[in-house]
Amino acid sequence: MTEEFLAHQRSVGNDLSTPRPEWAFPGLHPGDRWCVVAARWLQSYAEGAAAPVVLASTNERALEPDPARACSGSTPSTYRTTPVG
Repeated sequence: MTEEFLAHQRSVGNDLSTPRPEWAFPGLHPGDRWCVVAARWLQSYAEGAAAPVVLASTNERALEPDPARACSGSTPSTYRTTPVG
């Protein structure tokens, strides 16, 4: 995690810094490692605030050029906006 990424995520409604004891979540700090949803990372990348990625800990499907298509096999059809296939 970087301060820029955490601030960006907070600004888009994904506050990863605030501890949430009811979920046993300690809150993240710069330098922490955390699994981030590919769409959130791409959003921060597009806005110049992406955190570094540990490729050895990354599923190669997350590196496919179209994350929505990569996830379509496990996404409920109610979340699809266009047919897959």
